[in-house]
Amino acid sequence: MPHQKYKSLAFAAFPALFAVACLAPLPALGQTAGQSTGPFGESQIFDRRGRDAGGVENNALRGSIEADDENSGGDDDESDRHTQRQDGQGLPVAGSENAPFIPEEQTAALEAARQRDSSDEQEEDPFAPLGIRVGSFLLYPELSTETVYSDNIFLSGANPQGDWALEFTPRLAVRSDWSRHSLTGTLSAVRSYYERFESENEETFSAALSGQIDIRRNTNLVVRANYSQNLGDRSDTDFPADSAERALERNQDVSLEGNHTFNRVTLTLRGEIAEEDFDDGMRSDGTIINNDDRDFTERRLTGRAAYEFQPGVAAFAEASTNERNFAERIDDGGTISGSSGYDVQG
Repeated sequence: MPHQKYKSLAFAAFPALFAVACLAPLPALGQTAGQSTGPFGESQIFDRRGRDAGGVENNALRGSIEADDENSGGDDDESDRHTQRQDGQGLPVAGSENAPFIPEEQTAALEAARQRDSSDEQEEDPFAPLGIRVGSFLLYPELSTETVYSDNIFLSGANPQGDWALEFTPRLAVRSDWSRHSLTGTLSAVRSYYERFESENEETFSAALSGQIDIRRNTNLVVRANYSQNLGDRSDTDFPADSAERALERNQDVSLEGNHTFNRVTLTLRGEIAEEDFDDGMRSDGTIINNDDRDFTERRLTGRAAYEFQPGVAAFAEASTNERNFAERIDDGGTISGSSGYDVQG
């Protein structure tokens, strides 16, 4: 009897299974092996690893695929894992089959540049001025004021005199906003007004211009030019001791520098020309102080080689030669002026 009961249940379940099969979607019966229907009813064809043409894995076939990989030794699995390794920007990394060949020195240079960029972003000052945009340039105007006091304005050991002054310091910086090359200029001045001794008022003006021309990725030229004029400083060793006023001084210099970097080595060659010009002064008795023997021109040539161990840490060796020629070879004291020399540092 128990055997006949099980048989009757099997015959009763057969019509139900047959009805379910008839109600199933007909397109599913027409699909071949390795083909399934997508989420919107489209047909998708899978390879032997269960991925469609776009590389998406079919979870329904994973069981049979993993078993197949175990039988084949798993070599395809390992190669696929290498192929799918990507960096944060979606590019193949070293060790993957799709990654391009990059020399070791270029890889080190790219990694150093990436670290410098990340450090620059971290050190960016959130309170730095944004600048005023004018075309492709940014302007940074500044103005500061302060009150200064000196208890010995004439640097005299016998009769020190003190005085207050109100000082203004305007400044304007202009920077280019270009993808290549760069140009920067600054204008600044210092103007002070002493309460008692107007002869000691500061009247300083300076201008600077700097530009970089990017010839190639690792090669550039840098040009700098500076000009400044100010009143003589009484603390200078060559300032005339009996001068009743501070004479006007002018300084100007121009330099041209070339830089080339390969791997971690940077080579630099720089040439400079600087000139200083002093106006004549006046003594307390009204006589003229000749300062023409203080005028000079200096030329300097510098070579430098640096090796960067890591970003911000480098060893360098630098050698330069210089020559200084005075407008008057023999000064008022009868001393022959002028010099030439060299220096080495590292």
